[in-house]
Amino acid sequence: MKGQRTERLIRTSARFLTCPSRQLSLTSLAEDFLVSKTVISDD
Repeated sequence: MKGQRTERLIRTSARFLTCPSRQLSLTSLAEDFLVSKTVISDD
């Protein structure tokens, strides 16, 4: 479980760094990682 959270944080951070001016929605992140929006917001 902890490894999955770390992986999500790394991949999300990479998205922000590659496209800093682009907004990412919580819904799109949740769909990409196949988890609920609550899990993403807790991370």
